[in-house]
Amino acid sequence: VKLLRKKGNNPKGAKVLMRPLEISTDTSSSEEALLFFADNVKFDYLVFIQPTSPQLSSKYIDEGINMLLYKNYSSVFSAFEDHWIPKWYDFENPKPFNWNTDNRPRRQDVEPKFVENGAFYITSFEGLTKSKLRYSGKIGIVLMPMSESFQVDTLEDLKIIKNIL
Repeated sequence: VKLLRKKGNNPKGAKVLMRPLEISTDTSSSEEALLFFADNVKFDYLVFIQPTSPQLSSKYIDEGINMLLYKNYSSVFSAFEDHWIPKWYDFENPKPFNWNTDNRPRRQDVEPKFVENGAFYITSFEGLTKSKLRYSGKIGIVLMPMSESFQVDTLEDLKIIKNIL
């Protein structure tokens, strides 16, 4: 099912909703900002796009909206499929993380995991305000390729994405 867009319905400017200082700190959560938004703006569905995802395409957002509207999901988020690779912890005394050296699995035999890439989240007003979380109820995943899931969280990330783009 395709999401239909009306031509010419773009607003002539955005309205700014300033967050209070107490939820605008370095340790403030996104949920605090989303709930503040919900307290001040009436909406049916919220599409929360994070600016740290410069490769996000509208086709993935459309897919997520369609999942809510036509496939009965309560909320969706974007992710990429991550295939198993052996991970270790404790640099000084390495230990395998969630696997055993006596029985190392083949990559092909381990179920893939889905990594939230942080590009976007979509939820309803009701779901957000009841759960106080960006996702609730029947949760769906919009798969994005790993190659389009890059997040800019550090200066090094910014240098890398400049080279990619």
